[in-house]
Amino acid sequence: PQLLDALNNLGAIALTSKNWESALHYFVKILEIEPKYSEAYNNLGIIFKELDRLDESKAIYQKAILLRPNVAESQSNLGNTLKELGRLEEAVAIYNKALVLMPTLSEAHGNLGAALKELGRFDKAIYHFDLSHSPSAVPKSLECLYISKNYSEFQKRLQAISKSDEINIRVASISAFVAHQLKLKDPYPFCRNPLDFIVCRSLFEYAPNADVLIEQIIQEGNGRQLVWESRTTKFGYQGSNDFFEISNKNVALLANIVCKVVDEFPLKFSHETNSFINLWPRNYKLVGWYNRLLKNGYQQSHIHADGWLSGVIYLKTINSLDNEEGAIEFGLHGYDYPILDDGYPRKLHKPKAGDIVLFPSSLFHRTIPFTIDTERCVVAFDILPA
Repeated sequence: PQLLDALNNLGAIALTSKNWESALHYFVKILEIEPKYSEAYNNLGIIFKELDRLDESKAIYQKAILLRPNVAESQSNLGNTLKELGRLEEAVAIYNKALVLMPTLSEAHGNLGAALKELGRFDKAIYHFDLSHSPSAVPKSLECLYISKNYSEFQKRLQAISKSDEINIRVASISAFVAHQLKLKDPYPFCRNPLDFIVCRSLFEYAPNADVLIEQIIQEGNGRQLVWESRTTKFGYQGSNDFFEISNKNVALLANIVCKVVDEFPLKFSHETNSFINLWPRNYKLVGWYNRLLKNGYQQSHIHADGWLSGVIYLKTINSLDNEEGAIEFGLHGYDYPILDDGYPRKLHKPKAGDIVLFPSSLFHRTIPFTIDTERCVVAFDILPA
């Protein structure tokens, strides 16, 4: 029971699945046994940052660095928290310190690039994104080029990426948007017309007592640990991404229905020639999380860069005189992409309880805020190639 490395590994597993309560338990227990176990401080800092307890995160990282000042990862993580606090210049200095300690630290290069991008230093940002050698940094370099109006270099890089890696989800997003804005053909093969791949099904097609299942899933979701206001969720709660790992018959039935709907999806588009369908993963993992929005709640426009196919199961929806309140809007625009032509394609879906909406993970989507004093409950999910 006092084996610190085992406790730390258990905490790391909980951290990876975003089970914050469990992770917090293990790392606190470690520090009760050994107050100088610096890695536990580092991991606690990650948790506090994810829970938006940024001042606590900063203080915890500083403790970790005090114990082991030459650990580049702790320095880089402190930089992440400073960046979230809006202290970008301080974050840049800390990232540079981490890179002195470990010049090949990919995460530090990537996060330094992100801070420099926010500061508008696009050339330096691209330099560090390139040094990170990370697939997640590739689209961010493209975004810097587009924002700084270096369209020729953008096209040159995109053409090269299209030949070397055709399944980068965030590249697919920026490529589709810029193609529309600059009136060019989209060269990226993943999913050039993502709005054409939205599919809506219903739980009632697969479960005769879907209304009972919905109520039980709502009870299950509301009974779990939920975090108030994540990065994309505003005026609402979001659970960890291990929803389908719950061992009970209702969650198992819901997972079984989702897998049936997912397996039917590529058959519907078997005539398509894009990578999204042609390279459809033979084996996949279903990852889901519970989301509960309250009055004035919404989700900002975002994509699921780690997914392949994404979806939403609507459990409780909004009955509003305003047909858009509580609806999901799909479109090509998101993040900080400059808009040259506001006429980019959009689609709106006004959901009802039981709807299952599926779409490519590269497609931006957001929730229209609602002003009725009620709540909107869903289970969102991604299909990840296994």
